Order: sequence, then C-alpha cells, then structure tokens
Amino acid sequence: MTINVIYSPGNAYHMSRKEIIEWVNDTLFTNIVKIGDLGEGSHYCQLLDMIFPDIVQMRKVKWNCKHEIDKIKNYKVLQEAFKYADIDKIIPINDLTKTGYR
Repeated sequence: MTINVIYSPGNAYHMSRKEIIEWVNDTLFTNIVKIGDLGEGSHYCQLLDMIFPDIVQMRKVKWNCKHEIDKIKNYKVLQEAFKYADIDKIIPINDLTKTGYR
C-alpha cells in the first residue's frame, strides 16, 4: 500500500521534539524516548518504506546501532532508496549521525 504525502510550505508548521517523537512512535509503533534516537537512520528507512514499499532495502538496515559506521550504512541505504524513488535530495549523513536531529 502506497501512502501519498503532500508537503507545501503553506501547510507546514513547527513541531516540537515531543510532537515528533509522538508522531514517529504512533506511525511506526515504536517507543523512542529522545529525538536523538532518530539519528541512527533506521526510523527514516522505515518511514520511507511505508510511503514507497519495496524501495528501501530493509534487510540491510541496522537496528539499535551502537557504532557510527552502522548509522552511516543506514543513511546510505536511505540515500539509495531516494534515488530509486526519484527523490532529488542529498542526505547530510555526517551531520545526522552526530546530532540525530536539528
């Protein structure tokens, strides 16, 4: 099932960190506690897989990453999925693996 996502500056608003955590937990049925948990990239892969099924190579995604190299690999999986989905966006991998969220 493909989910259509429409984004435009007119319907965007600033979400607090708490709202983002609640949305991710509700959407993915997860239990992340802090926004930094998104820094490992696996949640982004899972979200993109919901929108574009079978584009993200989920078997390559590392969960509960302890090492930065695993986080980097997750973002590379995500970047590759962007290419297949014709999403022209470069992911700032180094920034995201160090901070998780900005």
